Amino acid sequence: MRQIDIRVIELLKDLSPRHQCDDYVHGHEKIPFLMSKTEFNEFYRQNRFKDGPYKDTFGDGEMEPYNPNRQAFGRLGDGKVVYCELSEHLQEKTEKLFKLMPEDDPISLE
Repeated sequence: MRQIDIRVIELLKDLSPRHQCDDYVHGHEKIPFLMSKTEFNEFYRQNRFKDGPYKDTFGDGEMEPYNPNRQAFGRLGDGKVVYCELSEHLQEKTEKLFKLMPEDDPISLE
């Protein structure tokens, strides 16, 4: 049986798709791939998005609570749904998660 570091589980809870990003993932019935903001921006600069990228607007609407933890998301030309954290605090958590996860054994965010 594979053991997963509890720190990975806690980080995955904080970094899973939220609000409009979560709706987008479910609407496309795809497994979402978390990436760093730097990598996400590079895909944007290379015009690799087939759909998007989009920025979560939850918190902009009337009567919606303040939302400092937004995500950017979209679908690449190869069909993968990707997203990244936009807040500095959660970008740091993303980097921590990537350091804890073995590259040859990714953990699905399903």
